[in-house]
Amino acid sequence: MPSTTRQSIRYPASSDSPNGPQQMLNLASDVDARPSWRGVASAYPGNIAVGDTFYHMTLRCTMRAMTTGGSWKQADIVFVTDAADRVSYLASVTAAGLTLHEGFLVWQDDTNILYASSGGNTLVTVQAQPTRGTATLTTDASGLAYINHGLGATPAQATLTPVYTNDTVSQVFKATRGTLTSTQIQLVAFRTDTSSRLVNTQVVLDWVAWP
Repeated sequence: MPSTTRQSIRYPASSDSPNGPQQMLNLASDVDARPSWRGVASAYPGNIAVGDTFYHMTLRCTMRAMTTGGSWKQADIVFVTDAADRVSYLASVTAAGLTLHEGFLVWQDDTNILYASSGGNTLVTVQAQPTRGTATLTTDASGLAYINHGLGATPAQATLTPVYTNDTVSQVFKATRGTLTSTQIQLVAFRTDTSSRLVNTQVVLDWVAWP
């Protein structure tokens, strides 16, 4: 019959030094300290290990533990739908007694603008992308017309460029930018031949608005 050899695994004995029980304790400690997913909550968890992550319901993002003392940093970006949602988000964060850390990022979907915290619950624009379009409008009896820019906030700047669809006097015009609001760009259209206001007339303009 073929011979068999039995091999046993030897566990460290208490008399072993330095590779005895202390080595096993160190190994257990290393396992316990591994980062883990802590779930979904509206408050930071306790008894944390560096690298632990969880989804903060009020902050609307995953947070990562940077120290065992409770220093947390954003692990993924926050998305808000529009300016109203951004304002509501900041109000909820403040009401919960939370403070956004420096560099905390929020992306606004409707304007494709990235915001960041400078170390408090105020967001500043990081990536300012202009909104642009071509508008076909009819001036009123005062030569005024309005473009809906969709930024969700008052533009810092806006430019208008008349588009000439034909060479008639009613289409050869110039436009002066008027009041800027959180929803509209006001413009005044003038005839180029007389410089009088171009009233009750359809005009076409290219426009650009910067947040």
